[in-house]
Amino acid sequence: MKVTFENVNDFIKNYPNNILNCEHSFPNNFEKIGDLRDSTLRFSSYLSFETDNPEEICLGSYPYNGAEIWKCKECNRITFLVTNDSGWGQITELKIDFSKKYITEPANKSVRIEKKYLNKFIKKFGFKELLHSELIDSNYSGEKTIEKNNKYVFGYREYQRLDYEVAQFEIIANRDLLREITEFEKENTDFYSKLFNG
Repeated sequence: MKVTFENVNDFIKNYPNNILNCEHSFPNNFEKIGDLRDSTLRFSSYLSFETDNPEEICLGSYPYNGAEIWKCKECNRITFLVTNDSGWGQITELKIDFSKKYITEPANKSVRIEKKYLNKFIKKFGFKELLHSELIDSNYSGEKTIEKNNKYVFGYREYQRLDYEVAQFEIIANRDLLREITEFEKENTDFYSKLFNG
């Protein structure tokens, strides 16, 4: 069975081998059996968040966002594998907790918008708080968050990328909204075409 967002809980719950450790080399003796990385969101975020239920683990939260499920070829133990996206490519194992439920919504994303398109973005998605970016916590800690209709915006900053002024912030929302934002980024951010198309 291929593991996906839709069946991950059934797969883990019914998996016949729930051992957490084995003596075989990780990841050399393991093979990928599922990919929980949501490539449609383009840039994931390092925001960590939890639900109010301690029995749940959010797969859209760092460090689980981008996780793959790997299986030991020798003893069939399964585990999460996460590759650090910061450029180092470091591989980390996160043990699966067979007693928890894995929640796929919401997810997080790092949003990068050229400043000249910021008003258009605000008009489309309604994040009027971005008009007052000085009021948003800039350290990405999530301690001072802005809430609007269950949409959350974290940490705002501005910087120069190539020849473009960019506004960046982190957001937690449902995946459908994050995909809409990703499409907006692709269509309204000129430096991406320069970055990815030369």
